[in-house]
Amino acid sequence: MKGRRLWEGRSGAAVIMAIMVVLILSALAFAMLEAQRVSIRRAKGVAERAVSMEIARSAISNAALTLASSAPSDLGSAGEDCSLPEGLDLTGGSPARVVVYDEQGKINLNNMLAHKKPNARGIRTFIELLKSLSLPLELADTLTDWIDPDSERRWPDGAEDEYYIGLTPSRLAGNRFLIVPMEMAMIKGFDKDVIDKLSPHITALPRHVRLNVNAATAHALAAAIPGLDVREAEMLVKERMERPFADREDFIDRLPLGVTNVHELYLTVDGEFYRITAEVASSRAWAAAEALVRVGMGAKRYEIIWQRSI
Repeated sequence: MKGRRLWEGRSGAAVIMAIMVVLILSALAFAMLEAQRVSIRRAKGVAERAVSMEIARSAISNAALTLASSAPSDLGSAGEDCSLPEGLDLTGGSPARVVVYDEQGKINLNNMLAHKKPNARGIRTFIELLKSLSLPLELADTLTDWIDPDSERRWPDGAEDEYYIGLTPSRLAGNRFLIVPMEMAMIKGFDKDVIDKLSPHITALPRHVRLNVNAATAHALAAAIPGLDVREAEMLVKERMERPFADREDFIDRLPLGVTNVHELYLTVDGEFYRITAEVASSRAWAAAEALVRVGMGAKRYEIIWQRSI
């Protein structure tokens, strides 16, 4: 009797052990299946994001081609947000959301250099922009030092290699044109507040360009045209929304009385440099890209200066 009870006890323990083993194996199998499902979903997400990114890049190319094929009058007049009218089909039927910005409606920071030397007119324009935004004027010196090719510090407020080497992390002055405006974050004095104030009104283009008065912000117009204040520039922006400037002479004729000597200014009524953003969203992925393009390239139609995912 005693032996029977012992056998029954051992048998019960074995059953419990077997059940535990089955439960553990079931849990492991479930975990493996769940991990496999997660991996599959992740792989599908990666693949779908790659497809979405290609759609975004294709939409950018299509938008550039559309811009290159459009007459300046078809593009209309941009407001201060610099986005073009919605009338143009820039997507080519793709699911991308495309926005185009006329970058010549902003002050080109690289205009501060000409023939590898500081350009007085470009520097003066930037200083006027700083004044209108109540920003420190010494920023003109530090920016000029960053883009000019020499290592001589502009007095009294410039900064060259000896300043940047002492920072953490250390770096050297750029000594070249800016590629994108956000490079300003590496320059002495250009903190987040400064950059946020400047960003709507500045750009970085690969060569000297004229300011497009049909797309320029009021602050950009006031900075580029001596004698024109921001309030007067705002009135011009409002006026051009209804009637864009036909040519330089039309713009000059519509300037306020007292604004003179503008015939030699670096102005135009259309643009050739545009920043294009494209965004694609699906059930599993989101992708966005932006590019700087130049249109009006003859047989080539357009050129992508740079392109990146965002």
